[in-house]
Amino acid sequence: MFKAKTVVVSVVAFAAGVATALFFSRGAGDLQAAAALKPEIIFYSQPNFQGREVHLYGDAVDLPYEDLADGTQMLWNDNVGSLIVVSGTWRLYQHGRMNTALDDTPLELLDLGSKVQIGGWSSLVSGTTAGPLKIASVEHLGVGPDISSVQLVSSLNLPDWVYGRS
Repeated sequence: MFKAKTVVVSVVAFAAGVATALFFSRGAGDLQAAAALKPEIIFYSQPNFQGREVHLYGDAVDLPYEDLADGTQMLWNDNVGSLIVVSGTWRLYQHGRMNTALDDTPLELLDLGSKVQIGGWSSLVSGTTAGPLKIASVEHLGVGPDISSVQLVSSLNLPDWVYGRS
């Protein structure tokens, strides 16, 4: 009984310490602002934030398509020209279904953990404490337009030290 209370008190003290450190290292305003932002990434069909846009708020194992007024479809798979990470940390994948072998499994039955992994790049992008991360050309990101799926890794942005900023 004594041991269990000690563990609970230790865990609570640790959590309080982490929260206090975050509060003082980032500032109360930054924490409130970060908590208020819903994770969001915006893809544009052309460089410099031009063309069609699609807003994503969570995982997309296959990038969506849109039915256009003229009866054609806009396929986002491999057609991203620029992007804005409004908030959150996201992993971009080269191939659909997060770099797994493609098949016709309906999304509601899809279990990515059981799928065969295939070769392909993935890249992390994140919002910043200074605001959204804007990438005017995915070529500058080093990935090209070949983005096929996206995963929300965290609703929080990466810390500035990841980018070499204090």
